[in-house]
Amino acid sequence: MTTAPPQRRPVTARLSSVWARLPATSLGRLALIVVLTLVLDVTASAAVWVDRRNDALVPDFQRASLATVHWDTDVYAAAPAVLGFTPVLPAAAHLDARGRVRVGSDPADPDTILRYVLGALNRYDEQRDPRWLRAASRALDDLVTRSPSGFLAHPNQVIDVLGRTIDPPWYAASTQGLALSALARIYELTGQARWRRPAAEVFAAVYAFRGFFSGSRPAPLHWLTSVDPDGYLWFDRFSEGLDTVAVLTEQLTTAFGVYDYQRVLAHAGKDRHAARTLFEGTIATLAKYLPRYRVPGRISVSSLAAGNRNLREHLVATTELGMLARLTGSTVLARYSRLFDRDDAVPYFVVHPVTARPGVDAYSPVPVDLALRPGQTAPLAVTAAGLPTAGPGAADPTQDAGFALAALDRYRTGGDKVWLQRAESAVNRAMATARNGFLTYNTARKDAFGQPLPRPWHSAEGQALALSALTRLHAETGQQKWRDQAGQVYRALTTVRDYGYPAPRPWSAFLDFSGYLWFEQYPDGSQPSQLLRAHVDAIVALYDYWDMTKSSTAYSYFRGGLASLHDALPTYIRTPATYARSSLATD
Repeated sequence: MTTAPPQRRPVTARLSSVWARLPATSLGRLALIVVLTLVLDVTASAAVWVDRRNDALVPDFQRASLATVHWDTDVYAAAPAVLGFTPVLPAAAHLDARGRVRVGSDPADPDTILRYVLGALNRYDEQRDPRWLRAASRALDDLVTRSPSGFLAHPNQVIDVLGRTIDPPWYAASTQGLALSALARIYELTGQARWRRPAAEVFAAVYAFRGFFSGSRPAPLHWLTSVDPDGYLWFDRFSEGLDTVAVLTEQLTTAFGVYDYQRVLAHAGKDRHAARTLFEGTIATLAKYLPRYRVPGRISVSSLAAGNRNLREHLVATTELGMLARLTGSTVLARYSRLFDRDDAVPYFVVHPVTARPGVDAYSPVPVDLALRPGQTAPLAVTAAGLPTAGPGAADPTQDAGFALAALDRYRTGGDKVWLQRAESAVNRAMATARNGFLTYNTARKDAFGQPLPRPWHSAEGQALALSALTRLHAETGQQKWRDQAGQVYRALTTVRDYGYPAPRPWSAFLDFSGYLWFEQYPDGSQPSQLLRAHVDAIVALYDYWDMTKSSTAYSYFRGGLASLHDALPTYIRTPATYARSSLATD
């Protein structure tokens, strides 16, 4: 006799039976509900963790295929001055008794501190003076102690490249990159393991991707790295903003920090892999976007989001691209470093289309007795050697160069070689005052505003007249020495104020607020006077130098000076029914 299997009750019936056997109180039943909820919540969380524990720690992004990277180079050893790393603090900053870098009573900006640290370490590397190492250690220790999260906060309010007001604290990837390089250098020099932990924290901050998290990690509160819709990696400035501003130097400086971290401090395989991944990612981004940063013949764009140009950042980017090219062997980076370097040969200024006719002599005829001295009516006094009499106590390069031009015109028209000899002697006396191509004046003189000039002082007028005289001497004699000296004077004449890092001093030309190029009579004066005679002399001299060398750069300066004069003549220079103004800055 067979027995039928027992009938299984429905699940709902069994749950009803269990529920009926529970204490009849509502408190007991509520406790059961709470326990079941907790169990289900923990089970779901565990399932999510198991499902995501093998997720990537970073999003996918384009990476350059770098067959060979030289991981043994200290990129900031004896860093060029253009990078701005110097142990000499800015004028407003100082060290307090504990070695902290201060501006007034407040801590300095972290970039200022880190540049000071890198500069001090360079000085220690050169001199082995332990005071520099102690100063760098104290300054760096203070900075990382104030930043336990690894994010180095900027304490000041700024306006970003898009014109937005950024309130403190704000963060920048390049600051993190400078810190990684400083920590790597100080660890190399001291061998102290205590620098590893802050370096790992600073690197983890760079590794915080915008809007990306995985496993048990929450989304980052702050972020410094992002991936664009095309899959390219970006290190960002002002990451508290809503948009990636794509500053080129941000990308480059952070790349050096990641490189140094991988080279020196990444002690685990996972860290080394992470650093190399970021480094390869930024090289791919640079190779992709460098054509958009470059503006042929002008300063490169410093930020793709803003489209602005910054000479300081352009010069840094040019140098850093060359350094990265040497580290990676990238032909793309090397090519753009050369192109950027070529583009900044001439600053951007207003030019007009113009075609110059070669072979025109603007200084013929020139009367010897006046020798181009403005306002001079009496014949020029000449010494027994046939040279113009020097002023009391010092030679006057402007007078000598003007006399030489007049003597050369007399030689060309009459053929008497004594005038050629006198021209050569006058130019030699003018060039004897030159320092790095700048003719110097030691006479007492006031600028166009009545302020005494410091001695020695300089003048674009003397530079220009000397350049024209040298080109004519080369044309008459064929001697290379006149051409070589002309090149020195030309480079001094085309030295533009604030164009370069550090800013050149002395200088001969400047750009006004509208982007016009002007050659200045008294560059050492209280302010530019924009005296027209110096500017016109410079235009003629640049024409003469172009006529001799066919230099496209000289032609650019010639066109720039001509455009400034052309556009200022009807509005600022001519005064109807009376004398024209001789200076745009004075009456």
